Amino acid sequence: MEQKLNSLGAEAISKQMFEDTEIIKKLLNEYLKDSFKIKTVKAIPGGFRAKAFLISAEKNGERKNLFLKHTIPDLKNYHDNNVEKLASYLLSQQISKEMNLSPRVLGIFMAENGKIINIDSFTDNTIIYQLQEFQEGQNYLDYLCSSESDENFLAENKAIAAKIAKNLAQIHTKKIDMAEKEKEILYKKSLRNAIINPELALSMIENNIKGSLFEGDFRREYIGEMLEVNAHFWKNFNRLSLLHGDFWPGNIALAEAEPFFFDYSRYMYGDSGSDVGHFYLSMVIFSIWRKDKRYFELGESFLDAYKKETTDDLITETSVLAFGPTGVVFILDKFFQGPDMAERKKFADYIMACLRSKKVIPAGEYFL
Repeated sequence: MEQKLNSLGAEAISKQMFEDTEIIKKLLNEYLKDSFKIKTVKAIPGGFRAKAFLISAEKNGERKNLFLKHTIPDLKNYHDNNVEKLASYLLSQQISKEMNLSPRVLGIFMAENGKIINIDSFTDNTIIYQLQEFQEGQNYLDYLCSSESDENFLAENKAIAAKIAKNLAQIHTKKIDMAEKEKEILYKKSLRNAIINPELALSMIENNIKGSLFEGDFRREYIGEMLEVNAHFWKNFNRLSLLHGDFWPGNIALAEAEPFFFDYSRYMYGDSGSDVGHFYLSMVIFSIWRKDKRYFELGESFLDAYKKETTDDLITETSVLAFGPTGVVFILDKFFQGPDMAERKKFADYIMACLRSKKVIPAGEYFL
């Protein structure tokens, strides 16, 4: 959820953390050698922990669009070992291969001081790059925000939500060829990952600044409910599926109203509810953030479309697996500035109600 919603901005991040676009161009030409000729490099909104670029390139005289992201040095109070960052990119690449998806991950390379290095020279200061194909299209988050005044906003976006649900279902229903015991291990690992998400775990377990909703008892209750939810679904390893891993409108683009997904994240396997719940909760967040109740309807429309596409009777329940970690982004103002404390408190109460019920409570009914 961090992309675009992060309001820390350039002031909080030293300019030294960002590679000059000419250096990016030089590195790409060195990495790709003769396969692509890089024409332009344009910085675009990145994630909370990554910088992103849209690349214009040529291959055999044909113009291609590519997407590049790279890790940045850690902000104060945020730290991942660089090996964990590399593992995240490698998992994303593996997901792309497993799913045979387009746009595809094209490769990973590393650099220090503007020069490509090999794995033997890898350090905690190494910047890790991931290159992906990129289909021309409008970011769905931008589309949503820019089209709110349109008369047909709700009808058009319900139709798009149905297409998103259909495409996501195709990922989730791909056959996983592995032994039952291995599926069980991976499913349980995915439940653990929701608790120890590197970007969010520290925020959930530390004593946050005075006045934070996570100050005091609420922090312990919140984590406790997440653990209870995980324990409730512990035996459902038959639900193991391939995942996107960071499924929200910022990682969806539209090409002539047809959605495609990009920036697959660190989680390769898990419960499909992790993706579905992440998207649904995004709509809840947008409803409060944009002060527009139509997003509540979009969330329900998406969930209904997914259930119709998959006939998954448990998806309304397992979607709460995403609510705990995703909810932190909106509850804490260090991730998402803007909403006042009263709005955050009501949102936090909604998350807790869903976690305790172990199912998605229709947000429109809860908030309105």
